[in-house]
Amino acid sequence: MKGIGQRLMRVAPGLAGVTLLLAMPALASGTIFGLKSRATSPGSGEVSEPPTVMFALDDAATTLTTVGTVTLAGTPVDADGMAVSGSGQVLAFVLEGGGSRLVRLDTGTAAATPIGAVLPGMEIRGAAFGPGGDLVVIDVSAGVFRRVDPATGEPIGVASSMQFAGIPYIPSDGSDVAFRADGVCFLCDLGAVFTVDLSTGVLTRAFSAPGQFFAGAAFTAADPSTLTLYEVNFTDDIVALPTHPLGALVPRLADILSEFNAGRGDLGASVVAPCRVDFNGDTILDPDDLADFIACYFGETSGANPCAAADFSGDGTADPDDLADFIAGYFAGC
Repeated sequence: MKGIGQRLMRVAPGLAGVTLLLAMPALASGTIFGLKSRATSPGSGEVSEPPTVMFALDDAATTLTTVGTVTLAGTPVDADGMAVSGSGQVLAFVLEGGGSRLVRLDTGTAAATPIGAVLPGMEIRGAAFGPGGDLVVIDVSAGVFRRVDPATGEPIGVASSMQFAGIPYIPSDGSDVAFRADGVCFLCDLGAVFTVDLSTGVLTRAFSAPGQFFAGAAFTAADPSTLTLYEVNFTDDIVALPTHPLGALVPRLADILSEFNAGRGDLGASVVAPCRVDFNGDTILDPDDLADFIACYFGETSGANPCAAADFSGDGTADPDDLADFIAGYFAGC
């Protein structure tokens, strides 16, 4: 497990033999993403249905922006199990065909791009990236934690059953998983929040709010000890739970996306920030990043092909200091 606030980035073959350890700065605002699916009619046998609306919250979870309806090949879908990678990719699982399929969500349109095939018989309702980059999911149909390859959408390794108070624990279809920046894993289910030992599957209750139903949970880099929760049993509220030290629930936003009642939903955020010199955002630090930034910089400063991202320092102007800072950061590793 890598240290807090750091991660190893893959290095392109052209830089073989060089290991880049990237120190992560704080994330900017707007790093919490969420999903809200529609509640089904009584007697339908399901708990959620399309549409699923994707939204974004600022770090304080006090401002909400609607991204759009989640669609796959143009059709609205039932989505859950959201996770945000250290490189900023937003993943989720579409519930279809008696199983779950990993998808990548466009943060501007909420359009879903499939990653791999449907995982038959699996109902994945919670997901998060752990400190080592593993995509950990909750398969509520089997009541287990699984690891899924984010590149292929296929399960890897052995599933881990859950235990609470010495007996098997089966999570509900509204549960979620989140990782604090120090690597501690949390599970929210119904009105309870647990810490999790993933090596054994043992749950320890940390907090309880009877009558509530926390369907989504996420930590962010900007506020690494506060767990943001999405409650769907009452008026679909966003609340916050301080975890270090443990505190009381703090209201954030009430009755979000009030056009319909929530079936289920989820939250996802990254507890590490992307490396700024990974200019093309592909999680590989290679000569392409340097070439892309230089092209951007000279396009911006010449006026021939404006590229606002050349303002590397964020002071409002692209100038030689930005070029020098980027090149220094690139060769330093971040």
